Amino acid sequence: MEFDNEIYEKNPLLFNENPEKIEHLHIEQFPERIEVDASSEMIAAGEPRDAIAIDNAAIFIAAAMVNPSGDERQSEWVSIINLSSKPVNLEDWTLSDTKHEPLQLNSVLKEQQRILKPGEAVRIQPLNPVMLSNRGGVISLYDSKKRRVDRVHYTPNEAEREDFAVRFLRRG
Repeated sequence: MEFDNEIYEKNPLLFNENPEKIEHLHIEQFPERIEVDASSEMIAAGEPRDAIAIDNAAIFIAAAMVNPSGDERQSEWVSIINLSSKPVNLEDWTLSDTKHEPLQLNSVLKEQQRILKPGEAVRIQPLNPVMLSNRGGVISLYDSKKRRVDRVHYTPNEAEREDFAVRFLRRG
C-alpha cells in the first residue's frame, strides 16, 4: 500500500526499547506494531496508541453486514463470537469504525446478551454512531478497559456485494 507524505510526518514507530519513550508514548512491546490500512490511521508521536488485549484473543469479530439492501443505517450489523472456554462479559465494551464515535455495546445489547458463553455469538445491531463504509474499512472491538481485542479490515470488493455478510474468521 502506498501512503501520502503523511507517513514522513507521523512515523514514530520504535524498534528498540527506550524507557523514556515507553512511559511517554505508552508503548507496551517492541518492536512496536501499529496496523494501518490508510494514511489517515497513522499515529503521530503525541497521539494515543491502542492498548492490545492479548488475554482476550479468543473473542473475535466474526462477520459484518456492510452493504445491506434498504435502510443501511438500521440494517448494518456486526457479529462477535466467543471462541474461548469461558464466558465473557461484554459490559462496557465498544465497537469502532475508526472514523466516528465508538458504539457502546451496552446501548444495543440487552443485559442477558452481555454475557457471551463459550462458542456463542451475538449480533450487534443497529450500529449507530458506527457506520460501515461501502468502500472498505476497519472495524475494531475494545474491552471494558479500552484495550483492543480484535481489528478487522474489509475491502471495497467485499463491501460492494449487497446483502452479503463479510466473514472475518479465516485470517492469515
